[in-house]
Amino acid sequence: SFPEGWMVDPEDANEVILGINKQLKTQCQQKGIHFVDLHVEFSHKGTMREEYSTDGVHLNDAGYQVWIKRIRATLASR
Repeated sequence: SFPEGWMVDPEDANEVILGINKQLKTQCQQKGIHFVDLHVEFSHKGTMREEYSTDGVHLNDAGYQVWIKRIRATLASR
């Protein structure tokens, strides 16, 4: 878990997210869990795509629609 009051500067968010995703993917592989990396769907040149976020970090409605579509497709293929 993250320390209380943990915050990431939006300019550093991409690097932090990539590191967290790498750790999650490794843990999932060790436990036989399928990891879906959605970061590639939402980032462009190291930042969150504007059309999917209002603050550069959190998804907006359009972002969640992409998230839902990708998760549903992954579940349907398993």
